[in-house]
Amino acid sequence: MAQAVLAARSNDNFYNTATYTNAAADPGVWQAAVTATPYATAGANDYAMAFTLPLTASSPDARRIKPPSRLTSGKYRRDFEETKAYGALTSIGRTPAMTQVVQFWTESGFTLWTRNARDIVTARGLDDFDAARALAAFSVATGDAMLACFEAKYAYKSWRPFEAIQRADQDGNPRTDPEAAWTPTVRANHPEYPAGHGCYAGAATQVLELLFGDFPITLTSTGAQVAGWPVVPSTRYDSLDAINEGNGDARVWGGLHWRTTMERSSRWSAKVARNAVCGNFGIECDKGRIDAGDD
Repeated sequence: MAQAVLAARSNDNFYNTATYTNAAADPGVWQAAVTATPYATAGANDYAMAFTLPLTASSPDARRIKPPSRLTSGKYRRDFEETKAYGALTSIGRTPAMTQVVQFWTESGFTLWTRNARDIVTARGLDDFDAARALAAFSVATGDAMLACFEAKYAYKSWRPFEAIQRADQDGNPRTDPEAAWTPTVRANHPEYPAGHGCYAGAATQVLELLFGDFPITLTSTGAQVAGWPVVPSTRYDSLDAINEGNGDARVWGGLHWRTTMERSSRWSAKVARNAVCGNFGIECDKGRIDAGDD
């Protein structure tokens, strides 16, 4: 069986070596960094994921999320102001408690969720078959959600908040003011929309709920991206939905994302996860549909 799966995936494009070329630096268009930062390599990170064929969809773009907010919209302006106020490295509005939330979620989504999913399944005391089934469902749901997420990222090429804030005089929105030296607390080198951490958390919490129902949970993290900040090893959440709320807060307060991006990403990726696993792995549920226009 394993050999059959490997053979079926031999041309899935996961090892695509296409080189990313920056599009024209128009307002709203993300630009890949040409030099590495302490926390991100140069170039377009994880670009190959935009071309990789999912396990449960016919093409990489089969489940694409709707476009991001217009730069001239009131929603964009509200998102802009929140991230500008709380996401700067030198923000005076972000409290120590908010900073701890940011630090907790700086760990790679893949690393954090792989470890925590394993711990959750282990704590359930399942037999080998049911444990393997649960972990397989989790991996397929989150994997296909992340492939859809990165396909959309490189389709929309939305600029990061630091680009938007530094160049706000070019966005056509009279209610956004530029700050040339604005620096985010946390950095990543791929487009802003949709959000990778939002996609991962939305898919992960959805498949966990399908498997086990809602439940309180303590997640662990080794996140320590911001130099000089203490690691926050664990966070208690009263529900699975609370994870998405905390994750959204972290990426906004870290200066990486807009609030609307985080909310849309988690809701949409939850639908991708349902579509991927319902009817499979012994999980029976109403599949619904993935609506590219759903908010």
